Amino acid sequence: MAKHVAIIGAGISGLTAIKHCLNNDLIPICFEQNSFIGGIWRYKDDCESNKESYSIYKGVLTNTSKEMTTFSDFPIPADWPTYMNHSLIEKYIDMYAEHFNLLPHIKFNTTVLKVSILPDNRWKVKYIIQSENVEKEEVFDFVMVCSGRHRKPKLPEFKGMDLFKGEQLHSYKYKRAIDFEDKRVLVVGCGNSAMDIAVELTYSASQVYLSIRREKLPWIVPRFINGKALDHNLTRISACIPLYIKGKFLENHIIKSFPFPSHLMPTDPLLATYFAINSEIYQCLAAGTIIVKPNIKGFKSENNQIEFVDGTFLENIDVVIYSTGYKFDYPFLEKHIYTG
Repeated sequence: MAKHVAIIGAGISGLTAIKHCLNNDLIPICFEQNSFIGGIWRYKDDCESNKESYSIYKGVLTNTSKEMTTFSDFPIPADWPTYMNHSLIEKYIDMYAEHFNLLPHIKFNTTVLKVSILPDNRWKVKYIIQSENVEKEEVFDFVMVCSGRHRKPKLPEFKGMDLFKGEQLHSYKYKRAIDFEDKRVLVVGCGNSAMDIAVELTYSASQVYLSIRREKLPWIVPRFINGKALDHNLTRISACIPLYIKGKFLENHIIKSFPFPSHLMPTDPLLATYFAINSEIYQCLAAGTIIVKPNIKGFKSENNQIEFVDGTFLENIDVVIYSTGYKFDYPFLEKHIYTG
């Protein structure tokens, strides 16, 4: 007898899960809380009514080349650019779902409320179809959680945050730079999203600041090294090169090719630490359109003022964007099943 599989989420992982279930004589039902597939890759100016539905910002680019991003059984068209924006990723996801006829196996606008395990080791899934507003239950042999980890924003805590009269938001709410035209914006964080958002804001904001917890920036690696996509340099041959030598090669290329501020130069080896991927931020740092500040000490109510741990201040800051990551959160799973 064929086994039934519940798949939670119709993003990239959920779609590939549906396909592999079908290839292995399993019967999948995918629960998707939105009206669309693609998860966070489906750009929306404003997320749909479900407040837990997040999407990427308009100017996002992939950090992996199309050759390293493609599905092995459904190649990205060869004439597409090396790094893709959200519209091409959306198109590719739609093409994939249509090619393998995945949409009939998805329940859209359906929110999973609870997943529990039964005495016979099967799974009970309680869900609600938003248009009907009626809770339903079904039993499955297996459950695949494909809802991703970008669900619950992680916000730092600083003294006086509640006194600050400017706007404060997490980066998941950031969509377009034009929404911050002529504003003085502080971006908090130094990961990929923080770098991308800071660079994008320079085209609209009057001034952008970047607050980092450590004294030094992380290594920032451009998308192309010696004319090749970054991950094209990580070939099977390069795998035979010791990490130390490979890291030094990348470090030397970055130092020679880009105006990295000397006082912010990272001291840890590149391949031994986290690094960000961005090709434009060097020019912004050199031009002063992005100014790096240390960690925040606290907020003041007067003049939209922010104090930093080095004793310096910024005044008249209109917006603070926290690009500070996410917490692992799967509220529909019983606590004994998952403890994040």
